[in-house]
Amino acid sequence: MGRRTLLLITSILVAAIGTALVGLYVRGADARATENQELVEVFVAAQTIDPGTPGNNGLFSSISIPRKYRVEGAITNIGQTAGKVAVAKIVANQQISTEMFGKATDVTNTSGIASGHVGVAVQLSDPARAAGSLALNTRVAIYATLTPQGGDQRITVLLPEVKVVGIGSTSLGDSSNSQNGQQGGTGRTQQVPTTNVLLDLQPTDAPKVILANQAGELYFAILGEKTTVPPGKILSVADLLKSS
Repeated sequence: MGRRTLLLITSILVAAIGTALVGLYVRGADARATENQELVEVFVAAQTIDPGTPGNNGLFSSISIPRKYRVEGAITNIGQTAGKVAVAKIVANQQISTEMFGKATDVTNTSGIASGHVGVAVQLSDPARAAGSLALNTRVAIYATLTPQGGDQRITVLLPEVKVVGIGSTSLGDSSNSQNGQQGGTGRTQQVPTTNVLLDLQPTDAPKVILANQAGELYFAILGEKTTVPPGKILSVADLLKSS
């Protein structure tokens, strides 16, 4: 067999191996993308569940959500809560995980809301609540964006630190890019993932959160272990242009 023939055969083999590897990579990427979009069954609280409540079928309902939104440790069978009780308060529509049920001696006897405080629920999109990183007892700073009548959109630190004490299940809701009177929107409505989040607030702070949530939009920033957020001045789009 001549040298040219060997080189030709080698080139063909290398090309075939390269094509096969590319094909395997593409199929793997498609499989990973499909896995994230695959619908899976999860169990959520059909109602608010108080600490110490025994696990039973009447407490839960099942829904289908994309796999990527299933919380870590989500129960796959209601029987996993049999003989156990809720160890802390669970808000309606919150996904049920194995850590939420345990022995009666594990009950915290608290809803997670501090004495003298109130619980306020707000509905946020995935980016606004730092989806994937937000968990129970997470400390967050709350920013609020508002658009005064005929003015530029503005943002400010609404509350420098609050605690998250409840996270509901993720669902799809309507959102418009002209929401809350923002200028330049097309008015198109699209479906975006949203979640109810329960906050532990001082009674004097609750009206601020409720009003800002109704009149504008809220955005959470997760705080580090020693992070403190100073009350910030109101920042407008014009201010950003000046500093650029």
